[in-house]
Amino acid sequence: MSLRRRHIGDVQIESGRLMLVDPCYLRHWTAGEFREEVNEPLNSYDEAMKLTCNEPWYGRMFDESAVVAAPADGDGAYPVYGFFTEDGLLVKISILLGEEAVDPFDRPHWQTRGNGYVLDPTEGLDLFVTDTDHEESEHTLH
Repeated sequence: MSLRRRHIGDVQIESGRLMLVDPCYLRHWTAGEFREEVNEPLNSYDEAMKLTCNEPWYGRMFDESAVVAAPADGDGAYPVYGFFTEDGLLVKISILLGEEAVDPFDRPHWQTRGNGYVLDPTEGLDLFVTDTDHEESEHTLH
């Protein structure tokens, strides 16, 4: 099976946390502030922060329907890659949350991301992935 990797956007993190959730669950979100001195979560933001303040740096919310994580690099813009079948179906999403996860092919672009550079070494073109671990088997742009 051949997949195409495409940069589909960037996720901006300002709280040092990232949440993956179906938008329909956001109706359960309760606004508020992080209160470190109180043990029990007082609101959804407080819960997300408390779940991720220590190892393992992630947790589940909304009756296990959402995942919240604290990226190693904290705040910033992180690239999101989609992996598409030959029929154009999105079958995987990858978010690079730290330099250790960056493929050597992408490293020069990762290092300049703070300078307003749009992190997309493929300039919107496809990068083909062919093995089962979804590693780039060739870096030729098509």
